[in-house]
Amino acid sequence: MPLLMKIYVGFLILMILVNSVFWFKYGGKIWMLFYEFFSGGYLTLMIFAYWYPNVKAYFGAWSVIPFAIILACDFYLSMWAKLRDFSPALKDVSEKELEVSKALSVLVASPGYIVGVLLSVKLLMPLFQAT
Repeated sequence: MPLLMKIYVGFLILMILVNSVFWFKYGGKIWMLFYEFFSGGYLTLMIFAYWYPNVKAYFGAWSVIPFAIILACDFYLSMWAKLRDFSPALKDVSEKELEVSKALSVLVASPGYIVGVLLSVKLLMPLFQAT
């Protein structure tokens, strides 16, 4: 795994921890905390699986399903979700700041999405090859 990707994985794990502290401190919806852990953790696993064959061995074509669900949920959360509904503390935050936070969230997750798509293609390719 390239050094920049190792740094990114560390940053992603740090962001998951920071988000969980935010949700606990400001009384965010608990299901959102579980989603953050699951989606961030799954993206991290997919990154490791892409570069480490011994981790990839545990992934099959079925692994694409949770990834697709994460992509769909993240798309919804970044495009249409009203963040104020997730935590009472966000009622004082301006709409512009909320939009910037959604954009930053997508930006931070983008390398994970890209590697997840690359891994998904590798996992699905054998299903479509002629025998």
